[in-house]
Amino acid sequence: MKRITALFLLCVTLLTATACSDTELNDLTGEPTTETVNETVTETVNKKPQESNLKLRIADPLTWDDINAIPVANDTMSTEELRKICVDYMNLELTFPWQANQKQSFEWSPGHPDSILANTAYGGMPYVSSTMSTLYQIMYYYDQETGVVDTKRMGASFTQIMGNQCSGSTFWGWARVSDSIDWSGTSEILPSHGAVKIGPYEYDTTMTSFNSVKTVDLCENNGEQIMFQSYAQLLKADGVVYNQYGAGHVMMVTEKAVVVTKDGAINGKESYVYVQDQQEKRYMDKQSDGSVILVMKGVSHKVSFEELYEGGYLPFSLPEFHGKAVSKAEVSYVDRKDGTSVQDIISGSIRSNYAISDINIRIYDKDGNFTGERFYCLGSKNPYARSLTASVLGPTSLISRYVAEGSRAKLNVRISTGEEICLYDGPITK
Repeated sequence: MKRITALFLLCVTLLTATACSDTELNDLTGEPTTETVNETVTETVNKKPQESNLKLRIADPLTWDDINAIPVANDTMSTEELRKICVDYMNLELTFPWQANQKQSFEWSPGHPDSILANTAYGGMPYVSSTMSTLYQIMYYYDQETGVVDTKRMGASFTQIMGNQCSGSTFWGWARVSDSIDWSGTSEILPSHGAVKIGPYEYDTTMTSFNSVKTVDLCENNGEQIMFQSYAQLLKADGVVYNQYGAGHVMMVTEKAVVVTKDGAINGKESYVYVQDQQEKRYMDKQSDGSVILVMKGVSHKVSFEELYEGGYLPFSLPEFHGKAVSKAEVSYVDRKDGTSVQDIISGSIRSNYAISDINIRIYDKDGNFTGERFYCLGSKNPYARSLTASVLGPTSLISRYVAEGSRAKLNVRISTGEEICLYDGPITK
């Protein structure tokens, strides 16, 4: 267990969410209806490892088509379709190919230096403990023809724009289908925060925070077999979380758990799940042509039930996987001043039932030609926000420089489902 324990200790404190929402969370405190454990149990010990169905996406540069190929969730989709959306989006975060045009030195957490080299092939976002990046904000700096990220233009904002950690990467995956998620850094797996407990293990679900809890103690209180029975119910896109007084690690399950029994009990060493998670390390993935790509280490890997138990991991799921209908996006632009000046157009507040990924204002001349834009991504400044003012696009002088007589503007907001919604399309003046 020294190896897996060391991994846990490397995980940093999960960020505290700054989300604010006008949408009441559905009260889903009951036990979920899950597949029976017997359906996954075999009396024959199978030692052949199961291949992961996740593939590294490192052959060609990422394009908007690749991202948009992941559908927007809706209430007509099957649970399996919803689960696939979450896993696929997070997998893109962990595997997309890129190179930097300038070396970047940074700290993945305070006191832990790291660096990105120029003209070196990477796969997936770097690990940065203080950042909550989405693919959409990275695409603003990404060349779809060459796969080069303009880190030079990012400058000192590199770690705010391009980087993620365990809670951020899983959050944006789950938020593709869920407006229920609002727990701090995905660590507060409580019914009041939009989580659904999986399996027969028990803990005080009336708690409002895990800040005074060690989940390893909760596992021990329930015992090995109860926790193994709970892990046995894990399906694609469910989660497991370890927490110790507010610090910990969270991982997304990528495939249905494989359960092995022996003498009537679940064998924790032989039973396992595949998970994907954001880690601070990279590994060298050798290609057929002899080249090497430095890929995020957290791409789908196998973890035994025993390792989960000894690490203090609790299994959980999303309400949307257990009967709650996927919510239709509700985005509003309120309290905007009348008028067409830059100041008027960005004076209001944007409110959404889903987490906001980014907003931008695009300017076009009188002939419809694009002249410039201002882009704001949440990054580490407003992670998980569901309400913010459009003034974050300012100062107005940086927008006005693109405005001339007859100009038009489009103000767009992109939410975590992947939808980009136009909130204003009309004339703009300085």
